[in-house]
Amino acid sequence: MAHVASHTLYLRRHLAKGLSALRHSNGEPVCVLYGEDNDPNAKLIAEHGPVVAFNLLNAAGAWISLNEFEKLATLQKFHVRTGGVCSPGGISAALKLEPWEVRRNFSAGFRCGTDQDIIAGKPTGVIRASLGAMSIMQDVKSFVDFIAEFYRETEYPATIPPTTTVELVSDTAQLRVQALSVFPIKSCAAYSVPHGIDWEVKPEGLAWDREWCLVHSGTGQALSQKRYPQMALIRPVLDFQQGLLRVTCCGPVRTDGPSEVSVPLSADPTVLDTQDSNPMLVSRVCGDQISAQKCALPEVNAFFSDVLGVPCVLARFPAGGRGRGMRQSKAQIQKHQRFGKSATSLIPGSFPDLPSPPDSDSEQQGSKILLANESPILLVNTASLRALNHDIMAKGDAPVPISAFRGNVVIGPSNDNDAPLPYAEDAWANVKIGHHNFQLMGSCRRCQMVCVDQKNGAKHQEPFLTLAKTRRFDGKVFFGTHMRHDCRPSYATKEAQYPTIRVGDTVEPNAPTH
Repeated sequence: MAHVASHTLYLRRHLAKGLSALRHSNGEPVCVLYGEDNDPNAKLIAEHGPVVAFNLLNAAGAWISLNEFEKLATLQKFHVRTGGVCSPGGISAALKLEPWEVRRNFSAGFRCGTDQDIIAGKPTGVIRASLGAMSIMQDVKSFVDFIAEFYRETEYPATIPPTTTVELVSDTAQLRVQALSVFPIKSCAAYSVPHGIDWEVKPEGLAWDREWCLVHSGTGQALSQKRYPQMALIRPVLDFQQGLLRVTCCGPVRTDGPSEVSVPLSADPTVLDTQDSNPMLVSRVCGDQISAQKCALPEVNAFFSDVLGVPCVLARFPAGGRGRGMRQSKAQIQKHQRFGKSATSLIPGSFPDLPSPPDSDSEQQGSKILLANESPILLVNTASLRALNHDIMAKGDAPVPISAFRGNVVIGPSNDNDAPLPYAEDAWANVKIGHHNFQLMGSCRRCQMVCVDQKNGAKHQEPFLTLAKTRRFDGKVFFGTHMRHDCRPSYATKEAQYPTIRVGDTVEPNAPTH
């Protein structure tokens, strides 16, 4: 056995060395090795076993599907094991998966043998190549040659977007992302994305945005600040280290209940009302009938009921649903939006342009949304807020903060001298934020909820009063614009595989799309 161990250790060393040496034409590695194999200074000993665990990357840094690799390897008569290899703890450690990510993957339907081998930009398993007593050096060479032939890219496609980081982008760019916010519980306070954090963009919008809501126990209607302005005092925090949504209230609580409650970020069945014959709660959100998951924790529901003074339950409307578990965007282009056309079309009595047909099937279909009112993402421009506040202050009133408009993405100039014209977003068809393109879907219709002070829940007359005079079209008031992620990459990149944006990203209006 000592001779077998020495033999397989020798082969394993050469296999790891050969895989580590593979590089794409742009210098990026083809393989990511795990365990002691990713440390060139590590001393290999027989106890490590005759196996090499690794994953594959393309030239742009995107992960290669394990299922697709296994199909090709089998055709080439290489028999390897892929996936979780019956070692969830070892896989989690090797792939640096946090406990909440493992629970999220399980809740999303990930199981051994499924095709979901890349979730949220991370692989869910590995490729494990094993060696034995009958293996020879030619087997190692053939396997490395196979990887090189099929997975080493010798030409870097011109369609790959540049990978320049935010820090290296020139300061002469006009617009940048000033702030990112998500609203985990519909109509409650925002969670501000910290600077330096890449935030995932999903088809339904920014990750964790409006995934929960509070539902009236009697009427089944989702609650909102329009009727319950004190919802602004409910402050959710996304705790990824513990995998929890933590909620506090910065205002008075009516009973001696807890000052903080929490629910798992993963769809933990123990917090769902599984004892009910129908654990799904039928509710109405903006006229849509939905099926949401009821929270079964009495202390959580009592907390919200005490804060608002109305019987209610916390419900979840997770991404990826169908039927009543899915909603469609209602945003649409408004008449006052020019999209680069001449302003003469806005002159009363002028002949209106015929609407152009959609460019693709994706434009004809509605975008998926969770519990947002109309669209996946809401963009707000600080230049437009500055113009609005100028009109408000001219009447002697105090300016309103950007938080009043509850936008997900706040953009503004990196230099005040480069500020765009107010409401320039009305004429934009799309924007490029960082590496990603977003299609603008129309101006955001506003209601009196913008008058709720997001710090203390107090109601004022502004800014709706001034908006009604300066931004009213066809009897409706607008501020901000709806948008959705245009997820049509022409090449598999790590950015396309796990789209993210962050504070500080450059913003390019009407950027050419690929």
